[in-house]
Order: sequence, then structure tokens, then C-alpha cells
Amino acid sequence: MKNTLLLLILLLANTASAQKIVEDKKDDFKNIQVQRTDWNKIIEKMQGPVIYVRIAKLDTTYYLEAKVAYNSREGFSISKGAEFLFKLANDTTVVLTAMETAIAMKGAVKMGMAAPKLFGTQVQYLLTKDQRDKLRKAPIVKFRIYRTDDYDDQEIKEKFQQVVQELLYLFPER
Repeated sequence: MKNTLLLLILLLANTASAQKIVEDKKDDFKNIQVQRTDWNKIIEKMQGPVIYVRIAKLDTTYYLEAKVAYNSREGFSISKGAEFLFKLANDTTVVLTAMETAIAMKGAVKMGMAAPKLFGTQVQYLLTKDQRDKLRKAPIVKFRIYRTDDYDDQEIKEKFQQVVQELLYLFPER
């Protein structure tokens, strides 16, 4: 009985962390297909950024959406046009650009138990076909995210390096 319970818990934990499409619907007003994956962590630092990402596909346009929060900062913003750079394992750099300005507020992003205490915001970055192809080829090992007043360079732990790759695989290119 104990072994069965342990196996069930392990299976549920493994399933819960698997990347999947959680929204797949037709927008009746705009007449477009909307698909979004679940949120997945790429970094969580005690004195730095906490970032979760997902892929959104609106008809034929792809976006990387990011929830960005800080344990150690009060208030920040990400300007329209600000860059989110990914350094890949094959030494390629992919540069994404923020679609609009995002201003952080306390408790604005839901990401774990500490979310009500964190200053955070949600940002949308356009993903071109070329960028998607590059991100599919190699894991992300490091990133730089620009805020209005500064930027952060962070290495990504090995267990999170393939998150974006795995999310993109949910959307096969035709």
C-alpha cells in the first residue's frame, strides 16, 4: 500500500510539472485561434529575479509571455522595446523585444506562495519564426533582461534550461 501511494504521488508530481497547452479556443469576436501553455519557472533567486514564462499563439503570431518579479526590489518597470536576451548552449544569442511598457506592482503576478509580497509584472515579447527556430535548437543557459533603470544577467540552472524549448515543441511548425 505504501509503495502504491508513493508511486501515485510521484506520478502526480511528474504530471503536474509537464508542459502543456492549457488554453485552446476560438475568439469569436476577433475570429482568431488562441492557444497558451502553462506557466513554467526559468529562474528563482532569493536576492534577484523570479521569472516564469509561457508561449502564446494568437492565430499565426507567437509570443513569449513572462511574469517577472523580484524578492529584493520595490517597484520597477520594463519599457516598450526593452530587450530580453537569451544566450543559448550553442553560443547563439536570441533578442526578444517587449511589446509594451509593464509597470510592477506588489502582488501583481501570481507565482507561488510568496507572490503577494513580490513586486512583479507581466510582459509580452514577440517571437518570430527565426527566433523560434533558434530557441528550438539549443537550451537557454543565460539571459539578460532589461528594466527601465537597469538590467539583470543570470545563468539558468540546468533543470530549467530546456523549458522554452519544451514549450515550443507543443507548437509544431508546419
